[in-house]
Amino acid sequence: MADERLLELYRQRRTGQDKYTYFLLAIVAAAVAYTMKITEASGLSLSMIPLGIAVILWGMSFFCGCYRILYVLSILGADIDLHLINKGDHPDVGSKPSLIAAARDGIEKATEINQNRCARYAKYQFYFLIAGALFFIGWHLLEMIIRTVRSMSQP
Repeated sequence: MADERLLELYRQRRTGQDKYTYFLLAIVAAAVAYTMKITEASGLSLSMIPLGIAVILWGMSFFCGCYRILYVLSILGADIDLHLINKGDHPDVGSKPSLIAAARDGIEKATEINQNRCARYAKYQFYFLIAGALFFIGWHLLEMIIRTVRSMSQP
């Protein structure tokens, strides 16, 4: 009973983490698409630099989100292998205690490394998204200032 409850909590956590990652990926995709739409008739100018930086940061956020997903899948694959090894059913390890111990140790170390990388990519995915949003807002404010100055200088 307790194992089933723990498994259900693990599934809910995993689902929540996945939804969060995909939500951030969707935000980034929408932000880039919106930026392309609002600038499709614009020419290049120095005032576009903050906007270009925003798009680059959003691209980095997307990259980090994709890599986070790859690490999650790798960790899940390692969990499956570890389960098979512990049962003695892994095709490459079998039921030899020395091989089981070595494989378990290797998988646990690799999983720890992958979990750290996964967490780092998740953190950077969010940070790059927010940094891109700040540059977008900065660009928007700059454009408003430029329009205000132009309108004030016209007779």
